[in-house]
Amino acid sequence: MGSASRLEALASSPSKSLALVLSAFCLGIALGPLLAVVSPAFTWIVAILLAAFALSVRSRSALLACVMAAAFGFGAARTFAPALAIPVPPEAAALREWIGQRMAAALPEPYAGFLTGLIFGGSSALPDGLREAFRTTGLSHILSASGSNVALTTFIFFNFVITTPLGRRWGTRVTAALLLLYVFVAGAGAAIVRAAIMGSVVLLGETMRRRASPHNALLLAATLMLAFDPTLLREDIGFQLSIAATYAMMAWAGPVGERLAFLPERFGLRESLAGSLAAIAITMPIVLWHFGTVSLIAPIANLVVLPLVPYAIASGIIALAASITLQTLPTLITLLALPAWALSSLMLHVVSWLDAVPHASVSVPNARVLALISTVPLLFLWRRLRSV
Repeated sequence: MGSASRLEALASSPSKSLALVLSAFCLGIALGPLLAVVSPAFTWIVAILLAAFALSVRSRSALLACVMAAAFGFGAARTFAPALAIPVPPEAAALREWIGQRMAAALPEPYAGFLTGLIFGGSSALPDGLREAFRTTGLSHILSASGSNVALTTFIFFNFVITTPLGRRWGTRVTAALLLLYVFVAGAGAAIVRAAIMGSVVLLGETMRRRASPHNALLLAATLMLAFDPTLLREDIGFQLSIAATYAMMAWAGPVGERLAFLPERFGLRESLAGSLAAIAITMPIVLWHFGTVSLIAPIANLVVLPLVPYAIASGIIALAASITLQTLPTLITLLALPAWALSSLMLHVVSWLDAVPHASVSVPNARVLALISTVPLLFLWRRLRSV
């Protein structure tokens, strides 16, 4: 198939056309600094002219090509403008502190701090040694207000609220409002904003009774975030890791899981390991580039700990809700918090034990050179997995 006919085929699919346009904008953001020799005003003018020209084009393929070129131009031009920050109300920090206090009323430390970090992100409440253990074992991501935390928390709340008299329609709206509140309470970091945008797209699909494309949701999230702050792509490690790991989970976890057919599916073991291996592989160059270390114990740690995360989050939410609503019944709070205590205790003991394994994490000499070299086999792996 020639390039023209291939573009015509892509143009006939609204979903694929949207993906190409969003990708072109992100590519413009990535390459914008290389166009610094060009006047920013000239870049804006060219992008606007291409967009105007696209309005007069009749051919679908030509229209798509013009819109992609315009999107690339707008992306490149956006890098010359100052970044826009998401304002976090001071009340959000106060609410976060109050939530931590209520969790501490239900559970002793370090379990209260661990569960608060698991649900809302952050590890400041944990002892230094325990924070280092999470880093060594490659499990810091579960305490970083990551997309998986947002997705799990949203999923748990949404499936609860639609069983109430609110129903699906109002349940979706309430979940969306709480998702926005969650973003501010968790600090509005890059990873959590990305996950919140994707979650909002999924909730919109629920309202419209249509299934959202996860790949397009990821591209839309990246596009909106880069439109606000183009420096995220080059300077924000959380953004880089979040986008890469999310793509790995969506595109690679399935094919990797097929090659792990010898593992049982019970308790999500196969799915957990497949997702972990995919995320570790695709984020390896980023980790090497920024940190210069590799966690050798990470695959095992993720295999053991990740299946427990959904249950820990759910039990932590129950303990928090009990502590908020049953303040005059401390004995009942303790009973309802027992599952959260048991799970968090188990997870922290596993992390500490794996951290004690010799050479669990190693420093890599010439890490940045190795990071660049490691992208080559990843490209071959990407092509191979796409053909599966």
